[in-house]
Parts: sequence; structure tokens; C-alpha cells
Amino acid sequence: MKKSKKTFDPSTLSNISLQWGALILSIFLFMIKILAYWFTQSNAILADGMEGLVNVLGAGFGLIALYYAKLPFDRNHPYGHGKIEFVSAGFEGVLVLAAGLAMISKAVYNIIYPIDVEIGALGISLVAFAGAINFLLGMVLVRRGKASNSVQLVSSGKHLIADTYTSIGVVIGLILIYLTGLEVLDNIIAIIFGVIVTATGWRIVRESFGGILDETDDKIIEDVVDIINKGRQRDWIDLHNLRIVRYGNSIHIDVHMTLPFYWELSQVHDHADKLEELIDKNYISTTDLSVHVEPCSKASCSICQIHECTHRMEHFKRKLNWSKYYLVGTEAHKLKT
Repeated sequence: MKKSKKTFDPSTLSNISLQWGALILSIFLFMIKILAYWFTQSNAILADGMEGLVNVLGAGFGLIALYYAKLPFDRNHPYGHGKIEFVSAGFEGVLVLAAGLAMISKAVYNIIYPIDVEIGALGISLVAFAGAINFLLGMVLVRRGKASNSVQLVSSGKHLIADTYTSIGVVIGLILIYLTGLEVLDNIIAIIFGVIVTATGWRIVRESFGGILDETDDKIIEDVVDIINKGRQRDWIDLHNLRIVRYGNSIHIDVHMTLPFYWELSQVHDHADKLEELIDKNYISTTDLSVHVEPCSKASCSICQIHECTHRMEHFKRKLNWSKYYLVGTEAHKLKT
């Protein structure tokens, strides 16, 4: 097994600074939405404000998670501390889910027991302003999170963008209430967006549990397979049983590699190192790779490109296409007879 030389990613500090900014801005926007609710007594605005509270709590917990996730490998955590990002994303998802259910409950209650709503230009403007800032911040977080492979930043960014869509709907609804005078629309809008927020929360929880349970991430596998194919060497007879586990912005890779049975151990080790260095150099995040080397057999000859091999027992027939479906297979590859 070889640990990546990238034991610390400088982008982590940038991610933490960005998360600090997200926390401070979330507090500011939450206060704006509460001010808008105070002016209007609108349940739709309150629903939007509750999601703003979730933004604050999620950003705070996310900040703690990013600090913890940047800690290096140690004896008690041989694969690092990156899994905390999935826990943080799950926590944020639960908060979103709870906020959505609370929105629905409050709106249903006020359909049964109505209250007066005062819709004006100031309240609408405040919500629109907060929504615009949320969208810009969300786009920045998602872009940065994808660039640094940070689950926490992507999760936070997607939540802020979803919050923006809620704000847009709320603004449109408030304008309709202002124009028509139908105050019941306020509660109907709150219920609609409460359902949307609840669904968003469930999706975040589902994705975070997938990460904790090491669910296959097709995008990561495709990226790694593309790197392998671009640096593929003739002497690498076969690769299979590719397994990738994600730990925050770090990944652990297991793969089986078929090499000539007659090679000396030092030569085998050199080629295992070449594969490790290829992935480590080209993948965007910290990598930890373990290569299990297997000797070739007669069945390997038909796909082996070492034409000068003096131990060949069958003619070479064709080069295999190393797609992700091939590489994740558990058995060494051979052509069907």
C-alpha cells in the first residue's frame, strides 16, 4: 500500500475560509428574512426564514466538519478523518427535513386559524435580496466543492441554491397576494415549498448515508478509469476488481493488476508504483492506493500485448477496452472461446 504524497491539500484551508464566509453571510440573511416576517406576518416568508436558520446551523456544523476532516492520517484513523463530511451533510439534511415539516405544520395551522397578513414592497424586496445572495453563494460553494472534491461544500451549496428557488416562489406568491388580496395563498405557498424543502432534506440525508455506507460513486470511478486509460502501459496485462472508497475529499483505491509471471519482484513492484504514481499525480484529491499483483496465466495470452514474450502459449488476439464495467469486475479478464 502506498500513501499519497499529498497528505495535506492546501485547498482545504481555502474551503474553511469559504465556509466561514458562508456562515457569516447565512446569519446576516437569516436576520433579513426574520425582519421581513416581522413586517408582514407571512407564513411563506416564515417558511423561507426557517430554511435560513437551517443554513446557519448547517454552515456552523459544516465548519467544524471541515476542520476535523483536514486532520492527517493517524494510528487510530488510518484512512483519515474525511468521513466526518458525510456526517455533517447528513446532519444538515435532517435539519432541512425538519424545517420543511415545520413549514407545512405552521401553514396548515394558519389555514384553520387564520391571521392577518400585511404584504408590502419592503417585505418582498427583502426576501428577493436574500434569495439573490443565497444563489450567488450557493454557486460559489458548489463550484469550489466540486473542484476540491469536498462533500460538505457541495452539499451546502446545493442547499443554498434550493433555498433560492424557495425564495423565488415566495416572492411570486407574495406579489399575487398583494395583487389579489387572497391571503389564503400565503399558506398554500408555504405548504408547497414546505414539501419541496422536505424532499430536498431527504435527498441530502440519502446521499450522506450512501457515502457513509461506501456506496459506489460512478463519477469518481469514471474519473479514475479515464486516468488509468490515458497512462495505460503495454506491460499491464490486465486490471480488475477496482474498488474505490471515499473519505471526504480523499479516496482509497484497491485494484488487482496482472503482470508477467516470470518477472522479478523488483520489476513487479516498479510497475505497481507506476500505477500508483499515475493516479496520485492526476487525480484532484488525496489518494491512498493498494495494488494486489497477480501472475499471468495461459488465459492471459490472448489479451497480452508483450509480443516478444518467449513464454506465450496462445496468440495475441485483441486489446481489451478498459471501461469502468471491465475494471470493477472481480475476475481476471480473458477472451471467451
